[in-house]
Amino acid sequence: MCAAGAGDHNEFVSARGFLRQFMDGRQPLGVAPLTVERPAAPNARVVRDEIPTLPFPEKFVGTFDDDGLVRLSTERLAFDVKKAQTQDELFRAIAVRYEAYSRHLPELARRLVAPEPADTEPGYTVLIAENRLDRAPLATVRLQTNEFGPLALERSLELPSWLQGRTLAEATRLAVADGVRGRFVTLVMFKAFFQFCLEQGVEWMVVCARPPLDRIYLSLLFQDVVPDGAYVPLKHSANIPHRALAFNVATAEARWRTVGHALYAFMGLTVHPDIQVGIPGPSAVPNTAYYRDREPAL
Repeated sequence: MCAAGAGDHNEFVSARGFLRQFMDGRQPLGVAPLTVERPAAPNARVVRDEIPTLPFPEKFVGTFDDDGLVRLSTERLAFDVKKAQTQDELFRAIAVRYEAYSRHLPELARRLVAPEPADTEPGYTVLIAENRLDRAPLATVRLQTNEFGPLALERSLELPSWLQGRTLAEATRLAVADGVRGRFVTLVMFKAFFQFCLEQGVEWMVVCARPPLDRIYLSLLFQDVVPDGAYVPLKHSANIPHRALAFNVATAEARWRTVGHALYAFMGLTVHPDIQVGIPGPSAVPNTAYYRDREPAL
């Protein structure tokens, strides 16, 4: 994601420290979970005859119920994430984008005072996070699939052979409102992106990031698109150098589970009803009702 950070952008920690904060339960005031409850599985669309069973390593952070299904939890947030579907929602997202980029990239922000053509073109989806109490906008990101044309980053680099001919989605224009401690909000926006890709059948997620956000994506097991992690000037981001990174959606859950990733429980074992985008993260986790009841696998 081409990111403009939150009000505490000068307080970036290392990727290891970033993950440790969430595992220690230190979540920002105003965006912390409100309640935790057992979820109900959605109505089935296509039921698999048999649930493929994959090995659950010693590092597996979850537990199982009496039926051998992975136990899930539901976490409510103090804000929701949804598609900007009305003009009012779009303009609130644009206001957050402009304000955030004005703090960090003022030369680019001058072009973002109004909606860009891509905000309403086919193949693009603008997401907005809003406080549930007063509907104040907290964050936004724009997603693009390559269903209707090349990704934005393809104006600046040629994709490697392993990404050509694949179904891709790129996240751009990530922005977090000033005064919001944005690390947790940014993590939720990433999960919304992941759930969007699960629903759309996207094979690879693509982001372009500047330091230190690129290290966070690497910690999530993204891989470099350009050899040796070279930074590439992006035409859609005022020719500012970014690191292009890609993430295999189909293998995400198995890789996170196998290495005992610190964010596996958040991404795969927790249902967030307030992320009103895509299908729940547990849809990618074997031995869950969500996995069984979703459409045939990625």
